[in-house]
Parts: sequence; C-alpha cells; structure tokens
Amino acid sequence: MERIEPRVFRISKEELGCSQPYLDKTKLKYFSNCEIKEILLPVIKLENKYYLTDGHSRAFLSKSDSINVYLDKEIISSESLYEAYKVFINWTKDLGVNNIYDLSERIINEISFKEKWIDRCENYFQEISK
Repeated sequence: MERIEPRVFRISKEELGCSQPYLDKTKLKYFSNCEIKEILLPVIKLENKYYLTDGHSRAFLSKSDSINVYLDKEIISSESLYEAYKVFINWTKDLGVNNIYDLSERIINEISFKEKWIDRCENYFQEISK
C-alpha cells in the first residue's frame, strides 16, 4: 500500500530543498515589511526530499525553524511541470543550494534575479516547446 502524505505537515528549514538558487533582494525587502507569522508553502517530493515550488522568500524570512507545507498538486499532476521542476532543482543543487539557509549568500538585485533565474527558466520552457 502506498503511503499517503498528510495534507499539511511541518518540515524543518534545514531539510527543505529549494527549486531556485537565488533570492530577489526587492522581494525580500517587500516581505520583510510584512509580519510573517505562520506560512503555508507548496512543495514537491523528489528522491525522498521535499522541495519548495514557491515561497522561497517567505520561507527564508520566517523566524521559525520549520515551515508548514503541502504537496503542490498542480505541479505533481502535470508531467511537464514536474519534469521542469526536477530540472530547476538540479540546477539549484548544482549551484550548491541544498536548503533555504544556503540562499543567504545568494541574494541578488531584481535585474540580476531576472537575468540569472527567470530568463533561464523561460529559456528552458521555450526549448522544450520547440
């Protein structure tokens, strides 16, 4: 019998993988002005580890050592999106980012974030759609 994950569960920030290797300084500044108490973020499971699919800035700024997460059904139910996130996670791991704490040395300005990350992801989607 396959083990079914609970709908919402907590995972330590140290164990939580990332699907992006940078944080946008502008976005961090925006969220740092908000009071972040409890957050709930989407994840996918890959090779027995959970990876954020969104909310990296909020997870990074959270004062808690653990985060409430849920399985991202939108990504999991789409083979092409799931495969894309596997690629993004591998790119991220190749750059030495294994958990949310590793992003502390990878905070860049908005323009660099777009050039280094958003454009790379968009190029990936353009390549696979050819």
